[in-house]
Amino acid sequence: MTIAPTRAIGAPIDRIEGAEKVAGEALYAYEYAVEGVAYGAIVTSTIAKGTIRAIDAAAALATPGVLAVLTHENAGKLEGDGELAILQSPRVAYRGQIVGAVIAETYEVAREAERLLRIDYDVDEHDVVLRADHPALYTPEKVNPSFPSESNDGDVDGALRAAAVTVDETYTTPTEHNNAMEPHATIAVWDGGDLTLYDSCQGAFRAAQTIANTLGLAPGDTVSVYAVDESTAELVGPSPATVSSDGKTIAGATIDRVTWIVVTH
Repeated sequence: MTIAPTRAIGAPIDRIEGAEKVAGEALYAYEYAVEGVAYGAIVTSTIAKGTIRAIDAAAALATPGVLAVLTHENAGKLEGDGELAILQSPRVAYRGQIVGAVIAETYEVAREAERLLRIDYDVDEHDVVLRADHPALYTPEKVNPSFPSESNDGDVDGALRAAAVTVDETYTTPTEHNNAMEPHATIAVWDGGDLTLYDSCQGAFRAAQTIANTLGLAPGDTVSVYAVDESTAELVGPSPATVSSDGKTIAGATIDRVTWIVVTH
């Protein structure tokens, strides 16, 4: 642990990477120099809910420079469930879910072949309207990440009745979306059972733990995560695209690469 020699809180402390950022020299995850890389382009669902009925990868695989096409039909087993358990089932839970990935010699070839992958769906009716009487409403056991889902403090109704002045109004705001400076991209470099990730995230330690658990790495294997800085990245932890970069999801295909770059477009 590094201890600041003088008081840091409230002091004008220079950021270690500040000069590099101001000069435009700070490296994003995608910009680290590695050798012998393969490039991945993800394929996302075009429906909101349903099941993948059929996949035709012939045209994508026939594209010169393509090394493999990953889908739920040939991807390796991942631990756990939820959003990071990609390519584990033909079920589609949301529009934009990762349903495939094309691995190629160059990013341009990966993008070209990704557009040639044909996926047919059986579409289910989806419901995205939030309302107070929705039949699927439930109270979670805990929230973000381990706080009680319900809490009570004071007598709100009594305070409102006793207040000299009250304001009862409804305000609405438009949808806002924050756009991080850094693109969503990950480089994965394997050295035996050890994995080094150059990722776009805000929490390197959390990302390393999560990825190790998701990939089911053996005791003694290590995951190292390098991230530019939380001010440039949008995600706190690893994204589904990060998991798709691990390279160990491949089954049924022989690829002699240990380094992968996956770019979310």
